[in-house]
Amino acid sequence: MPTLPSGTKITAEQFNDLVSQYDEYWRGDSYSFDSEHDTDQERRKGWGQIQVVPVVNTSMEIESAHFNTLGAQVNAGLYHINDNNILIPKRKPNPDYPAMKDTILNSHHNEIYNNIALTIDNNKFETTFQTPSVDAIVSNEAQSWDTSITCEVKASFSSYDAARHFFNSGGKLTLDLESIGSQTEWTTVFDSFGQIEVGAVFTNTSTSNSGMQFGGFYSIPPSGEEKLLILLYGRTNGGEYGAYGAYGAYGAYGAYGAYGGYGGGMYSSRNVRVFIRGEQGASTFDVYLRVQLNEDEDDDVINITSEIILNAGSETPDTIPSQAAFVVDGQEYLFIIREQPILTTSSDWA
Repeated sequence: MPTLPSGTKITAEQFNDLVSQYDEYWRGDSYSFDSEHDTDQERRKGWGQIQVVPVVNTSMEIESAHFNTLGAQVNAGLYHINDNNILIPKRKPNPDYPAMKDTILNSHHNEIYNNIALTIDNNKFETTFQTPSVDAIVSNEAQSWDTSITCEVKASFSSYDAARHFFNSGGKLTLDLESIGSQTEWTTVFDSFGQIEVGAVFTNTSTSNSGMQFGGFYSIPPSGEEKLLILLYGRTNGGEYGAYGAYGAYGAYGAYGAYGGYGGGMYSSRNVRVFIRGEQGASTFDVYLRVQLNEDEDDDVINITSEIILNAGSETPDTIPSQAAFVVDGQEYLFIIREQPILTTSSDWA
């Protein structure tokens, strides 16, 4: 539905179209985990809130009460995304002409339309308000290993739609890794990228070392297979990780002088990989995240004996605080907290 030419009144049909358009984001349709999970763009809309109102009779004239009610719900969505977003002001009848109704023009329609089509659509996976939690802690109990080690956690939702609403509205699954012991090699790796955050379409880190990223929740293969989400090397573009090795005598740049193929010094091939898969159960939809640590093949440290710990949790989109901009005639419209997933250990480090 495009913007409308200015200077004319909005019709009831045009208003209802606007209500339906916003309902795709605020509430959204229902879906199942099927072959279109990773390709269908429409299911990436929908925060799981209540139906947008009002839907008016097509013979009605649109007035300020209708506009303000819809505007309050759009404001709640704008605020949910970013509490610095400019909110839509309420329309008021003209006190100089009490006998005249406060007719809503197409310019008012376009104000709401542009907020939905631009601000909300472009930032629908974002939120300012989240509740963090850590629910699954997996330790390898300092058992010795030398080449590779892996573990898996499971995030359970009551349904596929509940998972969609969580991720669509800005929810993330979080992974924090730590190494405890006298060996510092893996501590350096973990510190270089910080927290791993799995969102709707991207997997990010809390530092500038963002690694190689391959998607998020909507990258889960419908076949049930797992997919690599992110590959992280313990580096910060050189510096303490090789310092360009005196340019490797400059010989064809010497692979940047023992710079280690971007890995840097002794950390060149030590890496972390995170894989994702999904499974529709009898009463839950489960998202599995498998974390794999791969030791540097050229390192002279034969065995890793430090304790490796994975702290797995979530950042759940939370209820937004009350604002006058969300209230019309005593009715308040708020974004309500989404379902928090239950995280458990699917398989221990091995």
